[in-house]
Amino acid sequence: MKSLLSIISFKMEKRTRHIIFSLLLLSVFHISLLMLFKTVKQKNEIVQVFDHYDKNPKHYKFLFLGTSHVKRGVNITIVDSSYSMAYYGQNNINAYYLLKYLLENYSNNFEYICLPNDFDYYSKQALCNLNNMFFYNHFFDYDEYGKLNNSYYQSKKEEFLLNYFPYTQLRKMLKSKTERATKGNKDFSLKNIKTRQKIAHDYIYKGHKINHVNDIYNPLSIVYLEMTLQLLKKYNKKAIFINYPLSNEMNLEIDAFGNYNHKSDSLIIKSKHKIIDLSKAFIKHDEYFFDAHHLNKKGGTNCSHLIQEKFNNY
Repeated sequence: MKSLLSIISFKMEKRTRHIIFSLLLLSVFHISLLMLFKTVKQKNEIVQVFDHYDKNPKHYKFLFLGTSHVKRGVNITIVDSSYSMAYYGQNNINAYYLLKYLLENYSNNFEYICLPNDFDYYSKQALCNLNNMFFYNHFFDYDEYGKLNNSYYQSKKEEFLLNYFPYTQLRKMLKSKTERATKGNKDFSLKNIKTRQKIAHDYIYKGHKINHVNDIYNPLSIVYLEMTLQLLKKYNKKAIFINYPLSNEMNLEIDAFGNYNHKSDSLIIKSKHKIIDLSKAFIKHDEYFFDAHHLNKKGGTNCSHLIQEKFNNY
């Protein structure tokens, strides 16, 4: 009997050792991935921009926020006294929480807040850019977002994963800078007209799933626009909303929707902020784009000069 108990005890001890070893191995793996994620994150362009400003806060007349349209359309070496925290996929929800953080901490450092007002900026598909939420984790209010989006538990789950297992998002952080740089050298005008038309059409109907005027404005995006306007009012900030240049093919697709209620324009004008519409500024210059709606390097330079010209009045 004692011999049997000894054998059972030995087996249990062996199993316990295996469990402890496995847990230690998982812990080491977890910590290694956390360190790797931290290293990759610190090298990310937009994270470096955030950190740089926190360490060296300066006064700028114009602050740019927004998506890749802003990122590719604004060269801060051309636009006087400007700073940009725009980044690929930064929709108006990400931008709201980033702006809130900046105004809470550096309100006196910016005179004008420059935000996009593009055709696709408020669509339901634009909300998918919250997949990039790890860039804004430091600023993001998961409780508020979850309640507004009727997804409180899902939002809290995302917060938990990003706080304790952020490396699950590592693949999204490793998107090639080379690929983005290469796109900046492409010329949309070199494609034949049918291909250009198809790219523009697919972007709206398939990419953003805008099949009707009711699909242009997602209700949650409008809520966050209203919150942004309230935030600007709270801190007594002036804003300039910009419709960035689109290719001729994209403009034709948008024009096909006919007259519709421009909800964002109405809210912006009612709040007494300015709108600068550059959407048709380059309709005769498809060579300024690398696809139907993104400016290439040449287009970005020309757009920046155009914005600087407009800003001379401010």
